[in-house]
Amino acid sequence: MKVFRRTWFSMIRGLIIAPFGGLAIFMAGQLLLPVPVCAVLGIGAAAILAYWAIFSENIHFEVDDDGMFRYYKRGKVQNTFELPHYKIGYYRKTEWGILGDNRIDLKLYDEQGEQTEIEAGPLGTSQFTEMFETMEKYAIKNSETMDAGAKKKP
Repeated sequence: MKVFRRTWFSMIRGLIIAPFGGLAIFMAGQLLLPVPVCAVLGIGAAAILAYWAIFSENIHFEVDDDGMFRYYKRGKVQNTFELPHYKIGYYRKTEWGILGDNRIDLKLYDEQGEQTEIEAGPLGTSQFTEMFETMEKYAIKNSETMDAGAKKKP
């Protein structure tokens, strides 16, 4: 069994962005609201963003030797798939901003063509690629990928 977890960089990036999000709310709010109200809104926004960075993106995946694939979020199984009954693919889009953003959507298609999409960006590109290659060993052939490429800084 192989386990693939989100990267530390993903969590640290979210924790760095959280205070700046709160500061932006505080500064924008000062145009219309009193400073104490803006401070509460800014702190609340920073707390929500920090919570999201720590807990909401807390995902990991398992691929068993028999082709079972499990998706966990916050330590609880969200979905289980028998890969020999699925086609797999992904969509990846990378943008380079201040801290970069990597969107990776894992797509699983069952035998009836129903699609399940899972956000796998917190894994990072290298871990996702390793996981996808492991999954391809068990999934129905003719997997589909779409790489939107990197948007370079102007």
